[in-house]
Amino acid sequence: MASTAMAKINEDQVSKAVKALLKWKKLQSKKPQNLNSLSDEEENEEDEKKLKSEGISITKVLKFTKLKSEYKSFDSKLDLYGSYELFLADKRVMNLLPGLLGKQFYKKKRKVPVPVDLRGNSNWKEEIERACSSTLLCLGSGTCSVLKIGRGGMENGEVMENVLAAIDGIIEFVPKKLNGVRAFHLKFSDSLALPVYEDLPDQSAKH
Repeated sequence: MASTAMAKINEDQVSKAVKALLKWKKLQSKKPQNLNSLSDEEENEEDEKKLKSEGISITKVLKFTKLKSEYKSFDSKLDLYGSYELFLADKRVMNLLPGLLGKQFYKKKRKVPVPVDLRGNSNWKEEIERACSSTLLCLGSGTCSVLKIGRGGMENGEVMENVLAAIDGIIEFVPKKLNGVRAFHLKFSDSLALPVYEDLPDQSAKH
């Protein structure tokens, strides 16, 4: 059931923005999402074996020790940043990653590693599927935050569903709920931002 705050969101306006952006963006053929998992265990094949046995598709498993030794320079970190769509990280090393991955990963908040529980007795498949089906919202000290909710190759309905679910989640998360939100916009990284909700100041209060 939609919340009272969600009733203020004009779904027609959201739908028009989604259609306009997807029409503007050249649709690309769908391809598997490149995933990189950062693990804290020593170099061995046990992680890969477990992932394979549980039918989990991960492009690369990068050990914590290898991250420390082979990705020291700015260029190497930049290459790593651009090589994968999504980064997952063992919860046990999350606090150590900002200093190792560098500002590129955290500056725009788009590829901040998503924490997963990779302890031996945890359900890896469930953890990874949960991480892949969710998105990360980082509220900074500024007035704008970015949330990734879809890709250009998705269908209108899929993006629409993601947008509404994201807005609903943000409203619950943000202090003061919808009253704490000035506007929602949709955009690609290289497109104009299309408004889907704006809380305009009451002009009559100024007179």
